[in-house]
Amino acid sequence: MKYAAEVKDFRLCDFVDAENGRFDKTVQYGLAASVQALRHARLDLKTVDPERVGIVEGTTISGSESVMKTQKIFLRTHDYRKVHPYNVVAGYCGDGSSTISQHLGIQGAAITYCSGCASSNDSIGHAAKLIRHDEFDVMLAGGAEEMHEMLFVGFCRLRSMSEWSGVPGQSMRPFDRSRDGFVLGEGAAFLVLEERGHALARGATILAEILGHGRTSEAYHPTALHPEGVGYKAAMERALKDARIVPEQVSHINAHGSATKQNDPIETKAIKAVFGGHAQRLSVTATKPITGHLMGASGAVEAAVTVLTLHKQSIPPTINLNDPDVGCDLDYVKSTRPYPVKTALCVNAGFGGRYSCLVFGQNEGAA
Repeated sequence: MKYAAEVKDFRLCDFVDAENGRFDKTVQYGLAASVQALRHARLDLKTVDPERVGIVEGTTISGSESVMKTQKIFLRTHDYRKVHPYNVVAGYCGDGSSTISQHLGIQGAAITYCSGCASSNDSIGHAAKLIRHDEFDVMLAGGAEEMHEMLFVGFCRLRSMSEWSGVPGQSMRPFDRSRDGFVLGEGAAFLVLEERGHALARGATILAEILGHGRTSEAYHPTALHPEGVGYKAAMERALKDARIVPEQVSHINAHGSATKQNDPIETKAIKAVFGGHAQRLSVTATKPITGHLMGASGAVEAAVTVLTLHKQSIPPTINLNDPDVGCDLDYVKSTRPYPVKTALCVNAGFGGRYSCLVFGQNEGAA
């Protein structure tokens, strides 16, 4: 693998009053994205009850940087006193949500989901249900991921990443006959979820609504997908049931689209199984070729894209799709398309057979 979608020239101090060195990169990205999400929502947390606000973060390897750093120091020195005490706290994957909670004064809940590449899709779904159950008025929900050497090397060994040696931007090619894997990325995205009455009372701009969420475990294989797309199918069906809508009410899907030989035809098969004849009337896009595959943060990034698709009524393209593979025969959007989208799915899959699906709806108060 020759290419990756790295975050360049990042400085945490550009976003918050904190120094880079104290936190793992995953935590830094998540903290910066959370602050930006609140600014975009024009929400000052000092104006709301801190016990009615929570955060749910999704990630896969947060804490690995500190764990490996600690191990290297101890193996080199054999002196536990050389290990910084903070690394004990930073070395577990829940450090991101707790750090964001502490920095922003969020006292309701600080939760971390670690369900592979479905992590932040799960985090958003769980946050929405906590609001629906009247436990909270506001939730920060999303995901963060750094490009750790352990992750990069591991996916090289699994031969999951593209070995393309041409133009870097053409490396990842979902649903295309020539696809050979994904490009690893890093970064973070967080959404501000708010109970509708609470949002309207403060005059917030509502970009979209979360209508439902479904998740499942395929219980099939550590890395392989069930050939019939059992997990994909169940997650989408559960999400539609939770949203109380029928398949024919959906007009768009932001697909997982990992560009691996195995994933794309199976995901397509599952979509056709759920939507039947309506599948050919769906617009489908996969945005990972633009952002890179952000692992645990993928769901949040793609959820944000789906929200903007609904808000702007414009579908982003699946770039690099020139020759659809056999079995990949849906309406994949190849160039930006203005399109009336009322309801959309955002689907993600994670190793270990974990699948997660969000249903978003256009804000009913929008023009």
